[in-house]
This record gives sequence, C-alpha cells and structure tokens, in this order.
Amino acid sequence: MSTTPPTTPNSQTSPTVNKNPKEFHVIIRTREKIVYEGDVKAITSHNDKGPFDVLAQHANFISLIKDSLTIHKTDGTKQDMKVDSGIIKVENNQMEIYLGIINLSTLTPETGIAQPVQPQTKPKN
Repeated sequence: MSTTPPTTPNSQTSPTVNKNPKEFHVIIRTREKIVYEGDVKAITSHNDKGPFDVLAQHANFISLIKDSLTIHKTDGTKQDMKVDSGIIKVENNQMEIYLGIINLSTLTPETGIAQPVQPQTKPKN
C-alpha cells in the first residue's frame, strides 16, 4: 500500500527538495543551458559589498553577482567558475543562479538600469 505525504494548501512539492539540513539544491543556468545542478554545502560569490557565502537554511535572498562563483559540493570538493555577471536567488532552501543576464558595466547609480547582455553568435565558417 502506498501512502502520499500530507501537504498544506500553500506547499509546493519538488523532486529536488533536499532533506539534509546542512545542504541545499542549486541550479546554475546560462541563456543556453543548465551548467550545474545538484545539492551543495555552500556557495561563495561576490557582489558590490564584497565576497559572501550562502549556506543551507539561508534567509530568502536576491543579489547581483560578479567576478567568481565557488560551489562547495557535498563530497567536500570545490568547483570555481568565472562570472562576468549574474543574479542569485535563494528561496526556501533552494538556489537559482542566472549567469550572463545583464551587463553590470552599464549599470548606473542614477537609473539603476543595466542593459541586457547580447547573446554571442558563433562566427560562420
């Protein structure tokens, strides 16, 4: 006999929910593809205030990121990625990172508006 766990009216179910309280699920995307997906212990990146870490059970959070991104994997290894620009979103112990979304060099304090990054086209041979 199979039983289904009870849900509350506002709960969202997802096959990627991590049950370990010291880990959380991350998806890192570019415009073209998912470049990383899996459970991690932490993510380290940089924003205008400097370097920061996100651990499991972090408060909901959104930030522009730049320079680099370090994935602290559950097996104890690290994976470093170069990041020109991106947006990081943490919600309900899950993280989504969107890379190459905006050109941070066009962001002005007066407007707070940045120009979108133009997709790179491959030269035709």
